[in-house]
Amino acid sequence: MQNVDMPPNHKMETCSASTNNILSSDGVLDYDALKELVMNLGADDVGFVDVDRASMTDQKRGLENVFPAAKSFISIVVRMNREPIRSTARSIANLEFHHQGEEVNTITRKVVSKLEQPGIRAQNPSMGFPLEMQNFPGKIWVISHKPAAEAAGLGKMGINRNVIHPRFGNFILLGTVAIDAHISSYDKPIDYNPCIGCKRAHLCGARQ
Repeated sequence: MQNVDMPPNHKMETCSASTNNILSSDGVLDYDALKELVMNLGADDVGFVDVDRASMTDQKRGLENVFPAAKSFISIVVRMNREPIRSTARSIANLEFHHQGEEVNTITRKVVSKLEQPGIRAQNPSMGFPLEMQNFPGKIWVISHKPAAEAAGLGKMGINRNVIHPRFGNFILLGTVAIDAHISSYDKPIDYNPCIGCKRAHLCGARQ
């Protein structure tokens, strides 16, 4: 995890955002090298999930007609600036949401581009605004980012129905990349809920 005192989008893509030595001879991605790659591309936190995990059944089913080759999920967190989100001026809050939403999409797209270099197939569903309306009134999005983030150890769902990150709190947006390779290690959900006992629901928009 990155220093929480650093502002969102403080990172520049560096020469260390490289796919060198990321893939073993048997086609497995190295956990540490992949995490470093994704962080260097701009994510504030990242976790990995096997698509065959029981909690990912619905997500795997949603990919059957889109990307059936998926073996792993890369789940990312991008922080938002707190005060704009807290603003009562809708234009200010919306600007932050939309700017950081596009940042999520930009980062996940860069991950896909980087992984294509060593031959890893990957897809990055939109952070928001799904378009699969042909499935309505069923699920109109490809991947549910919240359960993927929970499974990847990036937080727990709070009573406001948002994922609460253990360090960044409620001021985050989520993205997911599906890849057709296994990873040498996978993350596990955190064993506590940062929302329980917080008693500051008024700061993150929850309604009790």
